[in-house]
Amino acid sequence: MERAEELNPSVPVMDGKYPVYRSREEPATALNITGIVCLNDFGSARSASTGHQDWSMPDTYRAPEILMSVPWGFGVDTWSIGILILELLEGRNLFYPIDEVRNQYVLPLALAQYIAVLGLPPLWMIQETTNPTIPTFFDSQGKTHIQCI
Repeated sequence: MERAEELNPSVPVMDGKYPVYRSREEPATALNITGIVCLNDFGSARSASTGHQDWSMPDTYRAPEILMSVPWGFGVDTWSIGILILELLEGRNLFYPIDEVRNQYVLPLALAQYIAVLGLPPLWMIQETTNPTIPTFFDSQGKTHIQCI
């Protein structure tokens, strides 16, 4: 926004002796005035290929493949849409694995929340994860010892 103001300054309206600047139209608006949802964040955009293994997606929308650190592709977008629809219907996040005191993502809490809703992950996800922490939460048969909330 600062850069946009530098390149194309907005014209202030004078209110008495003080300038008042109007708001700029932000491309990051999720819902425009017509009620049409607009895409608003391409910061984590990837190509449509499969086999990504990086950590991506907002914490409350993260697909199980990403949580489990296994290869993923564009199917995670379908997951995000589903989670967004549930959030709109329920008025809350289905998953909220955030420690609000420290303002940080908590992997064991995320796993517990996902397991409580979806059940245990497939054994192949536990075996093929690239995150060495994930297998510590499961035994060799894929059963967990973390308490699901």
